[in-house]
Amino acid sequence: MIDIRNVRKKLGGKMVLDGVFLHVARGETVVIMGRSGEGKSVLLKHIIGLIKPDEGSVFIDGVDITALRENELNDIRKRFGMLFQAAALFDYMTVFENVGFAYMEHTRLCAEDIRSLVREKLEMVDLREIEEVKPAELSGGMKKRVGLARAIAMNPEILLYDEPTTGLDPITGKTIDNLIVRLKKKLQTTGVAVTHDIKSAFRIADRIAFLNRGKIVGVFRPDEIQNAEEEIVKEFLSQ
Repeated sequence: MIDIRNVRKKLGGKMVLDGVFLHVARGETVVIMGRSGEGKSVLLKHIIGLIKPDEGSVFIDGVDITALRENELNDIRKRFGMLFQAAALFDYMTVFENVGFAYMEHTRLCAEDIRSLVREKLEMVDLREIEEVKPAELSGGMKKRVGLARAIAMNPEILLYDEPTTGLDPITGKTIDNLIVRLKKKLQTTGVAVTHDIKSAFRIADRIAFLNRGKIVGVFRPDEIQNAEEEIVKEFLSQ
């Protein structure tokens, strides 16, 4: 579903991605790990076409999105959902308006149908009767769950997660991870997540890709990574 081939990108004169190769099969979740400032979020932005590489290609379901015009990219992006690090909800909107935003912008559904779909998506993340609440009234975990409901609103084929458990306590973080796994099975999505949270990565990943100095230095199953030979991986896991 996602095929990243020899992607290179300089930002501010620094080589952030230096020949990245990564394959994500349809229906699997790959977690990208690595130290801060290694380009994990930059790579995520390449996958959705927000940044174009200086060299290399990014294929989504066989289409090289680096060669597409903006209007063509927008069609591809409709196949994505994204959970942002801080949920990125619109503060001035209610939960209903946040989750229903895509329906209002991209469909001709009536208000009653939109409300029904919003309730359905909220129930999928274990939230009920909060449609008229503003984000400021929600806990961090509830904001993440609303963000997840919004991410799955249009039944995306690919879900991207940018630090899905950052800022959450361990119990709430585990709840979010369990939701990610459950939604993947229910919706049959392909996923890519960026996280520093090792426990979270082990819970949600089919495979873990380790990014260091602009390159993927290894791709491991969660049960394999503890035996990785790469020193940088051992050091990271020992923290």
